[in-house]
Amino acid sequence: QDSNLLTMKTSILCVVVFAASAADAATKVAVLEFGKGGVVRRTTSKRTSTTVSGVTSLWNGVHARSNKAQPASMTMVPDLFNKADGGLVLGVSGSGVDLDSMPAMSKLVVAEGGNVVGHMDIEGSHCDKLMSKVGGAEQVDPTDLLSSAKRETTSKGLSALTVNVSGNNVSDVDSQLESLINSLEKHTADSESTFVLHIVLEEEEGAARRHQLSRRLDEAEANEEERKLEEDAEEDGDGNDDGGNNKQDGYYGYGYYDANGVWTTPYKTMFQIQYFNIVLWTSVVLVLVLSFAIFLVTDMPLEADTLLFGESAKMVGGD
Repeated sequence: QDSNLLTMKTSILCVVVFAASAADAATKVAVLEFGKGGVVRRTTSKRTSTTVSGVTSLWNGVHARSNKAQPASMTMVPDLFNKADGGLVLGVSGSGVDLDSMPAMSKLVVAEGGNVVGHMDIEGSHCDKLMSKVGGAEQVDPTDLLSSAKRETTSKGLSALTVNVSGNNVSDVDSQLESLINSLEKHTADSESTFVLHIVLEEEEGAARRHQLSRRLDEAEANEEERKLEEDAEEDGDGNDDGGNNKQDGYYGYGYYDANGVWTTPYKTMFQIQYFNIVLWTSVVLVLVLSFAIFLVTDMPLEADTLLFGESAKMVGGD
């Protein structure tokens, strides 16, 4: 009985340790767009946390792999009409992954601007699972990362490469990634195409814990700032009810007050778009029908042997 109790305690301890380590690990996804662009759209959502299905739904939409619905409140959405000419999912994992030792990688997966459209964060280690969703992921050596990625840029659709980072090759991976960015910029400029690079970074547990704490502090500050802005907007809206109501109707709440104090937004809700199209095309059809009817009436032939003409002739003859 003592041995069974000891085994049970050991199993429970292992499960707790595994769950704690899984919670500490984190997977970051950065989306970079090269060339003509316009295939990935940034939303106003500041919530970067998502799931594996959320990331894959974005990939499927950007690269026309399927029309599966995307979860709400994501930081990025695929364009409805424009699709990427090519794409690459680059999975980076291993014990040597640490953003503090990878300045080029850190600039891509943390900051926005330039070619970076946005980021997504998934709690836990999900690099392998995400790569399996793409299919056919090739494991490459860090020194061959640039050449392998260049080969994939010539193919259509979405391809995948994975690289394992250790303490000895972390600088090689970072420099190869920087060279890859420069190569993609040149390739898309010469070919006048659009290429999307998806970087999937699985952080080491200790580093992930530090960055998770930093990200939560940043999110708390952003939420506090957003709350203050909303309070200021409510105070401003007390003196202008119409402006406040229009602001609530605005798409994502984005807009401005014009010189007359009226809330103005360049966006339209789905109801406004549908209503505009219904009124527009109904008016066009009615105008066309009315014009055609007037044309038929004005061009109507008047024959002399009509019934009305005959009766009039009889009346004249009888007199």
